[in-house]
Amino acid sequence: MYCADLRTKYMTMAYYALTTVVTVGYGDVTPGTNMERLGAIALELVGCVAYAVVFGNMAVLLQTFDHGGQLLAARLAALRRLCAHYKVPFGMAQRAAAHISQLWLFNRGLDMHYVMGALPESLHADVMTHVRGQCIETCPLLQDCPAAMMRELTQCLQPQACSAGDDVMRCGATTHPAALVFIIHGSVSIASVGDVSTAAAMVVVTEGGFIGAPGLFDADFMQRFSVRARTACQVHVLSRAAFTHIVARFPEAAAVLLKRAADAKHSLLEMTRNTCDADTDEGVFDQLTAAAVLGSEPDPSIAQKLCALHAAATRRSRILCARVDGAALAYQRLDERLAAAIGRVQTLDGKQVTVE
Repeated sequence: MYCADLRTKYMTMAYYALTTVVTVGYGDVTPGTNMERLGAIALELVGCVAYAVVFGNMAVLLQTFDHGGQLLAARLAALRRLCAHYKVPFGMAQRAAAHISQLWLFNRGLDMHYVMGALPESLHADVMTHVRGQCIETCPLLQDCPAAMMRELTQCLQPQACSAGDDVMRCGATTHPAALVFIIHGSVSIASVGDVSTAAAMVVVTEGGFIGAPGLFDADFMQRFSVRARTACQVHVLSRAAFTHIVARFPEAAAVLLKRAADAKHSLLEMTRNTCDADTDEGVFDQLTAAAVLGSEPDPSIAQKLCALHAAATRRSRILCARVDGAALAYQRLDERLAAAIGRVQTLDGKQVTVE
């Protein structure tokens, strides 16, 4: 290297330094004097420290990226230990784990109570109204209610996550009855049983819908219905106790809500009665029944089904009319044949015989 040009010397120096720092050490360039060996030792120590710092920071960064996943894994591990200790059935443990996973997926690992717990009450109410107020504001049942009442209702919403097949509201359940259930993500199905309908009515309620309008002021009415998640869904539940406590402070709004709930209940019972009396497709009328339960407009597909039923009924009516006309014509021909046969009857030896 003593006879090499300056450019080659610098390139060789950079190559030696890099191979030493990354601990590769090809061996084609090696220190020859004590000073060079001392410099190589210092360079190796600096490389080790630099690598430790870089990889440590990368590990911390990766942990920050997957912090929610670590919390989810820790919670699932605690759930598995609990289920193993109390010998919870495997199917039930799987449903509990799926519930926790779905809730983490919808909330992106954020714990709303932990995050919002440090805020003052007024700011907490403002943020919660912004986050959860949309489902309250778009609910037809709660339209034109006082802003203060809407604000308090928003604070009482409880988020829940359900896996496919879980019961959101179980028929006949009396523990913590819900006044309103808002569908935030996914879809649920409603089955009406008991006195309200003679047959179970499977009706799908998708994102943006709500359930429970007729039963706001009737604690027993909505217990006749069962709501089950069709897909993984997230709902906001307003308990009956919280609803009753808030509405009691707004008597004018309570009177309006009572009238709307009574109208929805009357429409539901009337539709159910017509469904039981009518000789038509029960599935379509069950969907109309559920629309009354929801207090919202029916799905547009119901109108298409009703049009199809009307067309089918018209065709059946035409076929029936054609059959009646054919039967009348056949009866007329039979009457003519009978009259002709009677005319050919002759008396023979005091007896009436028919001439073939």
